[in-house]
Amino acid sequence: MPDADLSQDAKKALRRERIRDLLRSQAIALGFALIPSLFIRIPGVPWVLPWLCWGIPMGLAMPLLHTYVLPRLRKTSFLATILLQTIAYELTIALAFATSLALNVVLMATMGTKVLDEPVAWYLKAVSHPIFIAAMVLAVCLVIPIRFLFALSQKLGPGVLGKWLRGYYHVPREEERIFMFLDMKDSTTLAERLGNLEFSALVRDFFNDLTLPVLQTKAEVSHYIGDEAVLTWTIPRGVEKANCLRIFFEFEKSLERRSSYYLDRYGFVPEFKAGAHVGEVVATEVGEVKSEIVYHGDVLNTAARIQGMCAAAGRNFLISADLAKLLPPDHGFATQDLGAFSLKGKEESVSLVAVGEALHPKK
Repeated sequence: MPDADLSQDAKKALRRERIRDLLRSQAIALGFALIPSLFIRIPGVPWVLPWLCWGIPMGLAMPLLHTYVLPRLRKTSFLATILLQTIAYELTIALAFATSLALNVVLMATMGTKVLDEPVAWYLKAVSHPIFIAAMVLAVCLVIPIRFLFALSQKLGPGVLGKWLRGYYHVPREEERIFMFLDMKDSTTLAERLGNLEFSALVRDFFNDLTLPVLQTKAEVSHYIGDEAVLTWTIPRGVEKANCLRIFFEFEKSLERRSSYYLDRYGFVPEFKAGAHVGEVVATEVGEVKSEIVYHGDVLNTAARIQGMCAAAGRNFLISADLAKLLPPDHGFATQDLGAFSLKGKEESVSLVAVGEALHPKK
């Protein structure tokens, strides 16, 4: 979506995300650039200058790749997506390598080094060093398995792949976790209005726009149920920076940034409601033909019931008082104690708290 279609707040949020992505990529690229800068030393030139010539092109190329190229390669099959994205990474690495090579040659020529007469020949001889070639080949070859693991991690959800590889849930484990049930509002009416194919496309876009908020708030996607997502955090991660509250409003911003797309494609911008609770669950891996990590416990049922109370309470975001007590007092969001409610399937009433916008939104 063009930036001109965004509100001022959405533009600022998008700008912050792009700057963060650029800084992360630049830091990683400069780290990798230490390898060639250590093997290729230019007489009379401080080593830090060639280091910057290696790192900066790669650091600038990766955000462009992530923003404009990779999103266009996600509508193919899983295998084709991995192959196309791998090729895109390889071409980006080659382009950045060629750019850094040219910058270093120019640097040699302008600094008046001892190899000024034949800077290109000297540089090509330097980069043909066996150790340097081995390091570069290893870096390029690692792109394929890294892309595969990254794509697999995307399919399983943040934080899940490592637990799968370690067999962490082969034996049932008791855990204290925060759960959120997040549901598209008026989904039945929308499905009738749009038809099955268009509604499925809406749900796909809806959950795609949830990706960034999930990553920003360190959430794990437990599973999807139709147009509903079940999110979970360990207590430290969910309480940190009020992540379990912040995700709701980050998702609102994500939908706002894409409002023009939704209006053009569907004629409206989807809305959602959410309920969250905290408690003890048992986590385990089930299934042989199709394995999955599942959570069992009353906390999931209670979180689902809390979300179901949003319409009756006239609110879009409700949490239990038990969860509210765990949050830091300076979490920065407006809250209102609504009192105790009787939830379907539960003998004891549950105290609910409504959560509103940030008290002091960032400028």
